[in-house]
Amino acid sequence: MEPLEQMLTAWEMEGLDFITAHNAPGGIIIDTEREEPFGAPVIGGYVPGRVFLPYSLARVVRIRKASSIPVVGVGGIYGYSDALQYLLCGCPLVGVGSALYFKGPEVLDQICDGLLN
Repeated sequence: MEPLEQMLTAWEMEGLDFITAHNAPGGIIIDTEREEPFGAPVIGGYVPGRVFLPYSLARVVRIRKASSIPVVGVGGIYGYSDALQYLLCGCPLVGVGSALYFKGPEVLDQICDGLLN
């Protein structure tokens, strides 16, 4: 059994409610107007951006095949079609990070409106 599948089995046995997937290599974005890191002030955040979307979707599919634990899809969501891809892979929820920095909080309304229409 692969390490991911071993972890999933252990998490299921412990009664885990949700998994957030997928993580990205550590990165950091500097807010040039404030001249400070975006996100957590001491550590670099995980800011995969759009390029990471296919990798995250693949990880979600792998998790969904191996486990019944619901998956919150994250990574590379910049618009409603990105969020929809996670939903179509079986995620009941998605998380948006980098797009908030680049597009501002209105991106959340745009994503929701796109999904509803």
